[in-house]
Amino acid sequence: MESRVFYSNKQDEVEAVEEVLSGIDESVMPDLVLVYSTLKYHGGYQRFLDVLGERFQGVPQVGGTVDGFVYEGGLRTSGLAVVLCWDEDASIDTFNVESRDYSGLRELAGDMDDGVLFLHYPLVYLPSSVDVLSIVARAKYYDLVGGSDAASREEYAARMSRYLDGKGVFNLPQRILGSFEGCDVPVVGVNLGHFNPKRESPRVFHNYSDIGNGVSGLIIEKEGVDVVSDDIYPSKAGGISETRDRVMEELKCLRSFSYRGSGNVISSIDGVPPMEKVEGFKGGVVSSEEFREKVEEESISGESPFIMFLLNSDTGGGSFLGVSNIYPFSYFPSYLDFDSFDDELYFGYEPAKGKLFDYISSVDGVSGSGFVFSVFDVASISIFGDMVLEYRDYLEEQIGDNYFSVLSVSPSVYLPRRFWRRDYLVEVSNNVLFAGSGLSVSVEI
Repeated sequence: MESRVFYSNKQDEVEAVEEVLSGIDESVMPDLVLVYSTLKYHGGYQRFLDVLGERFQGVPQVGGTVDGFVYEGGLRTSGLAVVLCWDEDASIDTFNVESRDYSGLRELAGDMDDGVLFLHYPLVYLPSSVDVLSIVARAKYYDLVGGSDAASREEYAARMSRYLDGKGVFNLPQRILGSFEGCDVPVVGVNLGHFNPKRESPRVFHNYSDIGNGVSGLIIEKEGVDVVSDDIYPSKAGGISETRDRVMEELKCLRSFSYRGSGNVISSIDGVPPMEKVEGFKGGVVSSEEFREKVEEESISGESPFIMFLLNSDTGGGSFLGVSNIYPFSYFPSYLDFDSFDDELYFGYEPAKGKLFDYISSVDGVSGSGFVFSVFDVASISIFGDMVLEYRDYLEEQIGDNYFSVLSVSPSVYLPRRFWRRDYLVEVSNNVLFAGSGLSVSVEI
């Protein structure tokens, strides 16, 4: 596959897309269009999508909002990027998942033996102010009726999990990618997210429409496609107890706790509401008024140096989750399905020190002979600052100029064993790799 990247940072979204198209010859018609935008054009995405749809009518398109992108000659954290792709040997198709029932996703891969699927979806969707405040009100009600009894709180955690799922706030990679179990080709979760999200973001772009909080799928069927996943964490260490010891050393583990919960909501840690434990690690629980102000000012951020690790005895691995005091209620909802894990968790520090290039290490596993599309964790910017500017030169040294990378929240991947480079620690469910930070995925086509 060959590619060309066109970029604009014009103030207005229509001016931006016009600048992009001015660099493309009128006779050019690609086989695939990728469109990524930062939040700079929030509220105006459909305006540039309409223009692109008219220009590339009938050409499959996927993409969404991210915090940045890296391509030949640039690392950008503002603007619009349009990637045109050509491959006469590939079969390319798109699909859109409108419901939250993922049971039929496996059928979309059919009997594919070669190729890759991409799924674009918000990992966490921040709804409108009205919806956010109604969610907080419901959670406060669960605080009241759940009380301090552990069994009662677990019951209301299950109710909260179902309620949040109905609201579409969290899209859980374990559930989405887990539906592909038995598939022979990799499925890459391009988890869309933002370091400082705006209301009603992230957004998904599908065939030149802004479909908001949806799931956009891309199928590329072709021989020789390679998918590489890597992360900042160690590998599994044989048995589950050895892996636990390795993780505790890696995290400089502060404490371990038992916990209870249901679905994607933790109801108690060591028998008390989880946010009381979080308070001990970071600054105190926010008030409802503070939370409302953050929503209105669009200044919500889950940044924290603390993470928790959860073991999964079924896979011999587990996953990592950032710990922050962003909620004005005592339950702890997240993008992990806690039903998959053991009942003990470990608090420690994110093991990021000295790992600048580990955040993009998946590119080390590709040959650079084809088009390389990568997803990197945007947390690297907050951790390393201007040092991430070295990524551009590093990528071009490793894989040349036929590449495009997005900076978003940590990606996920369903990875059949024939693609495993090592015994990944972050196996959250069978062949599904995901953690709240520190992963990268590179696909060579």
